[in-house]
Amino acid sequence: MQSSTNTVKQRVEHLRAIGNQLKTEFASIDKEIDSILRYVKPFYVTPELMTRPTIICLWGMTGVGKTHLIRRLVALMGLENAYGHFDMGEYAGNFSDYALRYQMEDYADCIPDGRGVLVFDEFQTIRFINEQGSEVDRPAARLIWDLLDGAPLARKRHVSNLPLEYLQKLQRFKDMGGKVEKNAVVECENQFRRLFPNYQEPPGSSRKNKSDSQVLCIDEFRFANLYKANPARFRFNENYEYWQSQLAAEVTDIDAAIELVEQVHAGFKLCEPKDLSRCIVFCVGNLDEVYLHSHEANPDIDIEELRAETEKITLAQVKDALAERFRPEQIARLGNNHVIYPSLDRECYWRIIDNQIAATAQRAQEHYQVKLDIDPSVRELVFNESVFPTQGARPVVTSFGPLFDSFLAEAMCELCEAKGVISWRYDAAEQSYVFARGSKEHRCHVQLLVEYLRRSDESEKQCVVAVHEAGHAVAYMQFYGRPPKQIRSRTASSAGGYMLPQSSDDYKTRQEILDEARWGLAGFKAEALVFGEDNVSNGAGGDLRRVLSTLKAAVGKAGLFPEHWLGYLNEANAEFVVDHAHSEKVSQIATTIMSDCESETTQVLEEHFALLVDVASYLAEHSSMSQETFLDYASKHGLTEQPRFSHKAKLAEVQKSLNEHQENKLVTVA
Repeated sequence: MQSSTNTVKQRVEHLRAIGNQLKTEFASIDKEIDSILRYVKPFYVTPELMTRPTIICLWGMTGVGKTHLIRRLVALMGLENAYGHFDMGEYAGNFSDYALRYQMEDYADCIPDGRGVLVFDEFQTIRFINEQGSEVDRPAARLIWDLLDGAPLARKRHVSNLPLEYLQKLQRFKDMGGKVEKNAVVECENQFRRLFPNYQEPPGSSRKNKSDSQVLCIDEFRFANLYKANPARFRFNENYEYWQSQLAAEVTDIDAAIELVEQVHAGFKLCEPKDLSRCIVFCVGNLDEVYLHSHEANPDIDIEELRAETEKITLAQVKDALAERFRPEQIARLGNNHVIYPSLDRECYWRIIDNQIAATAQRAQEHYQVKLDIDPSVRELVFNESVFPTQGARPVVTSFGPLFDSFLAEAMCELCEAKGVISWRYDAAEQSYVFARGSKEHRCHVQLLVEYLRRSDESEKQCVVAVHEAGHAVAYMQFYGRPPKQIRSRTASSAGGYMLPQSSDDYKTRQEILDEARWGLAGFKAEALVFGEDNVSNGAGGDLRRVLSTLKAAVGKAGLFPEHWLGYLNEANAEFVVDHAHSEKVSQIATTIMSDCESETTQVLEEHFALLVDVASYLAEHSSMSQETFLDYASKHGLTEQPRFSHKAKLAEVQKSLNEHQENKLVTVA
């Protein structure tokens, strides 16, 4: 007992050390690492107590370190030989029904103790419910659910019960008077050929006429099937050439042949199950239903805002998203061990870049005896050119070669004759790297692919975008009583520009939904006021779709505008949850509300027209405006911050009023 207790203690300490190591290698996901290790602990520390597999689900956007973390964890636990990775996208089609089963059987054969680490990657691709809500049959992936539920892997052999078939045929051959000597059929060859149509020429046979050839009782074809049925009978040696002489000595007659096949059949199990109850199973995937910005390839998305938004995702939201892809019993088998990754924060990106730079500098010194002194301006350029917040670490890692390594190679070539440390900085004015070694200097022009798109070009398009985003900002300040976080009239994406609102609560009131619609319509209304109705650009389409979608959800799903339904809903259908038959009515109501919001937005922009023009003029010359700058402009025009409605403050006010009323009532009675 003492020995077992010490073993458990050692495993716990080792797992804790593994966690500390992972936290040094993966930035900004310490909480996720702790969760994974907590779920892994029974598998790693007390595997003898496990009676069913441990299921861990990892969800997150691309490039946040889900699969990479698992591989590193497996390596640190020393279980590389028990690691099985399956990309579920390969089994989502209609032509791979048994591919996964065969590969799972091969994997099960590699872990004789049943203790392994299974990864089902891209798990969202094997959806059993399609986009229209109809069920989809996925034969290739059915066995996954049995495995997750703790059932043994029911093996379906590549061969049927051929040993029994061979045994019956050999007995019939014996009854026909057939004879065998040294594994060769010596009498009743024709009858044997009819019973066993597949046979091969004996090795070294010189007869050209197949009908006159000697027939082997157990040829290479039949040996292969017997071996698959019971490899242990042949000592796990499937080399037929090795067994030729052995069979000739062992199969002396027909009875010996029957006895051999009986031995194979005795050790053959048609559906031998494989117990994987001591495995740990990772289900890894991306859920676009909860990571709403996952398809936006915009490098100017606010990193910290995106991080804060993804940190709010809950287990309930994940299960709701899974319900759009899987049946309820399947979601139940995934369990509750869900690790929800947030997007990477700014510190993580800096850490990735610094690690890449440090590693390259170390290799340069080890292999070429070159010491580097790298200015912070270089890392800033790499950051600005490579970071796409919704795509994680991969763009940074893949961009490092062309942005860093290729220029270092050129610099070492040009400065090879000089002595000393190579200094390296970025000259933004000339858009070039500057390398210096001793008294010698070398410059390399850097072709920017992202950063130059952010720079103001004072074009016609930027002017239109400036007015559009200024309209959003002024209306947002008026209706919400607070300034936007940032306004941009030029970005490195195809979006053109954006106004970044401050983060809001998960819940929204009726007033907030109306305010969101009002400032959402302010972009194209600002263009109409400044340029005229006929000169409004086509950039307002997205705003109109978003506003209408928000209002339709508020009307049809949330029931926040019941007064619009009066006179339409009857007693038999007095519900605000609207089905497909009422979608036209929902659209009509939402359009009416949107028209009212548009009128109110126009009134606000006309009232603050001077502020609108000043902000737009600034954005026409500069690619962005900070929150502080916007507040300065707004205060000069008399638009200041206002406290927003607080449910807590209102509740306290009502409670206070009730208390005062109760006290007055008691005084009156007295």
